[in-house]
Amino acid sequence: MDATSVIIERRAELERAFDAFDRAQGGHHRQIRTLRSIAGGLAVHSTIEQELLYPAIRELTGRHDRRIERHLEQAHLLEPLLVELGGVLPADERFEARVGLLGELFHQHARDQEMELLPELRRRLEFEDRVRLGKELLERIHELQGTPSR
Repeated sequence: MDATSVIIERRAELERAFDAFDRAQGGHHRQIRTLRSIAGGLAVHSTIEQELLYPAIRELTGRHDRRIERHLEQAHLLEPLLVELGGVLPADERFEARVGLLGELFHQHARDQEMELLPELRRRLEFEDRVRLGKELLERIHELQGTPSR
């Protein structure tokens, strides 16, 4: 699987987790369980981007521009919101609003990535390089999740 497919697959998994949260409204236990899944997925997604994807784009394409920095900062905006959510109970009126905001920020990050960075990756990297990067991303994902590589 090439790097762009790995990133798109991770995004789709997170989108499904946010949808599951929306369906779990009112069920506090399910909301907490789903939020933990979202938090874990975002942590993995952010880590593979910061450790592998963005450095690869810079190194292999020779690009170090504002778009990459913007995507990094956009991803960092998710982190403090996740930390705040850890201290808010589902019964708190702000809980669902904050999870909704987290979802909106992630959706915007994913859209921007799919419109700007992934096409850049496809244009600038040979297919073999994208496949190699995809393998590295998958290995790191499995390592972070504590699951065996496929």
